[in-house]
Amino acid sequence: MKRTLPALIAASALVLAACGGSDDGATATTAAPATTAPSFQTSTTEAATEVDEIDRDATIRVSYSVDPTSWDPSLSTSSFDSPAYSLTYDRIVHLSPNADVVPGLAESWEFSEDGSQMTMKLRAGMTFHDGNPVDAAAIVANLERNKAGSGAGDLAAMEKVEAVDDLTFTITFGRPAGAWPAILADRAGSIASPAAFGEALDLQPVGAGMYKVVDYVKGARITYERFEDYWDIEAAAAARVEFVVIPDNVAAFNSLLGGQTDWGLILATQIAEAEANGLTVISGLALNLHHLQFNRSRPYLNDVNVRRAISMAVDRDGMVEGILRGLGSSSSQPFPTGYWGNNPDVVIPEYNPEKARQMLRDAGVPEGYKFDMVVPNTNVYPLIAEAARANLLEVGIDAEIRLVDPVQTAPIFYGQSSGDILMSVFGGRFDPAQHFGLLYTDGALPNPGGVTWPAIDELLPTVLAAGPLEVRQPAVREASKIISDDAVNVILHHPFSIFAFNERVRGAELWLIGRPEFRGLGIVAE
Repeated sequence: MKRTLPALIAASALVLAACGGSDDGATATTAAPATTAPSFQTSTTEAATEVDEIDRDATIRVSYSVDPTSWDPSLSTSSFDSPAYSLTYDRIVHLSPNADVVPGLAESWEFSEDGSQMTMKLRAGMTFHDGNPVDAAAIVANLERNKAGSGAGDLAAMEKVEAVDDLTFTITFGRPAGAWPAILADRAGSIASPAAFGEALDLQPVGAGMYKVVDYVKGARITYERFEDYWDIEAAAAARVEFVVIPDNVAAFNSLLGGQTDWGLILATQIAEAEANGLTVISGLALNLHHLQFNRSRPYLNDVNVRRAISMAVDRDGMVEGILRGLGSSSSQPFPTGYWGNNPDVVIPEYNPEKARQMLRDAGVPEGYKFDMVVPNTNVYPLIAEAARANLLEVGIDAEIRLVDPVQTAPIFYGQSSGDILMSVFGGRFDPAQHFGLLYTDGALPNPGGVTWPAIDELLPTVLAAGPLEVRQPAVREASKIISDDAVNVILHHPFSIFAFNERVRGAELWLIGRPEFRGLGIVAE
């Protein structure tokens, strides 16, 4: 029997930001594109926002659970890399905390009338950390290199990129490009100095971001120092940022309580203790999701009825109530309530172990059939995996848990196609075109086995197309319904992002995209 979870979050209004149009029909922007994701964040305590007290000579210490999979953007295989990247690799465009597209290295851009080409203009006078210029030739070299590497899925729409002059470049699209330019606000748009291309870049980044990496001890810490020639020097509010890598949730929390770190992600179970010890806690819904992702080329997982049975067998509400402590929203579709891609007509499959067991036997799944479930050994993922395994054992499936180093999760499940099921988080993407392009198209790294879904394939041209929301929204919502109805992946819930910081921290914000950046994050003098 399905339990009803009380409403946790009121749906926020859809935010639409209009862009100005030029006489020839091109759309120009120096701020937000035609679609802007809404803010639906809540907080237990308001963040301190005073910046006049910040000590610009200070060091702020941030705890984080993993190292980057690689410092080379063309080799990065995990969205977990993005927070570390955001400090040292500037991107062509940025996202604001509320996920508006705003200028980054590019100060302006415009699309051709037919949407087949985008022209971008760089800021003048920028340099990489090694002193080389950030120019159009460097952008071209990076985008071509990233597309040939792990950015292939994100940059698939890019047919070619060309420098027009030192500060101007054009991107020509070979397919619909509805997620552009937001695509360039993430790892695919992270720009490294071409002079540093090569094996050394894997361990030593050379970017153009607000901080330089001056020391890196794998598995322990990353030390950044302010890059004084950065174009937005106020964004680097502290002189130094120290990333302290602490995979263990309890140890990371204790570092906050003991004052060894100043800011860190925490679990729902730690909120009360954090506040009792004088820490400020901010939490809110983001575009992340927890899911059971299938390699749909595996036996039985290629059967829609088996996947539907698995979706019916998992107790989503029990996980939200018991593991997330209510700080999340049960779901079976990719986008949370309040976001324009959410389909309000989708009904979460009923939690019904008896019916699920019968469906599995009808589909020919033997009693006790084993699946290999890959789980990153950090955050709440092992707890959710244990709950899912208990649910599946009840219906005659043994999803054996294989805990792996978080840094190795993507290489194992995606790169090596090892494992049948992945229980993890899928990092939020600004636009549904990014989400669907990565998870449900052939050739994208996060689609192990490369199995696509015909009903979704039919909708993809409209989902991926550049255009107004009223044109794209019906296709996005229909695709979301198919994912729920056919359990293409079993989406479990949309978790809150939760982080805490001490009384000296200023400028802490919740990032709707679900991956924190640290622009303006600083600390006052003791």
